[in-house]
Amino acid sequence: MFHALPYSVISSVRVLSRGRGRLVAAAAAFAFTLAGASGAARAEDEDTPEITSFSARRRTAGFGTAFGGGFSAAKANTTYGKTLLSPMWLGPTMEMQFFFPEEYSIDLSVPITNIVVGSAAVKGFYFNMDMFFNANAGKGKTRFIVGPGIGFSHLSAGYDSANSLRIPAQLGFEVLSKSRGFGFKMLARPFVEFAFGTRADAVGGGLLGAIVFSGYATRDAGYSSASR
Repeated sequence: MFHALPYSVISSVRVLSRGRGRLVAAAAAFAFTLAGASGAARAEDEDTPEITSFSARRRTAGFGTAFGGGFSAAKANTTYGKTLLSPMWLGPTMEMQFFFPEEYSIDLSVPITNIVVGSAAVKGFYFNMDMFFNANAGKGKTRFIVGPGIGFSHLSAGYDSANSLRIPAQLGFEVLSKSRGFGFKMLARPFVEFAFGTRADAVGGGLLGAIVFSGYATRDAGYSSASR
């Protein structure tokens, strides 16, 4: 870019040594060369695209835990038309995420603590799991979480057993760290549930609020101002 400058300096010195008559011309030529080099530098800077974002990392998988609470209401065929309202408690869970292109994800939620406590309480076996599609809408560090899901439960104790099919959804937001290796979520998970048991059948629903902490495996997504 500045390869013409040394030659211009040498030429100006030679002209000056031949007499004062050419001093003005030499100075003008030297100034013209400087102006041309400066203009070329400005043009090169203008042609260089500006990088407007840091090298964003894209998430590939996540693992974390959640806890919270809420309420549920159910109507069984043995309650003579009465709707039973009860509180819900969500102990520390196991939360897993598996990401697709554009950071859409499949989220799995397994309430480990509730499974252990429930199995001990009925002196049998209890299992519960939900799976969600997560749109992860937005760009940057804050994401809008929305998506439908499906879940099921199983309970068996002695000669009695029950199974349920659940249709949940999740709605909330997540704040990511700059490296996208850590995330904090606040979620609402409403659901409708259909239960079938040896003693009774029931239909119900509820609302669960959860706080989620997640760690993520990431990969380099390169420089892009539109990177998610």
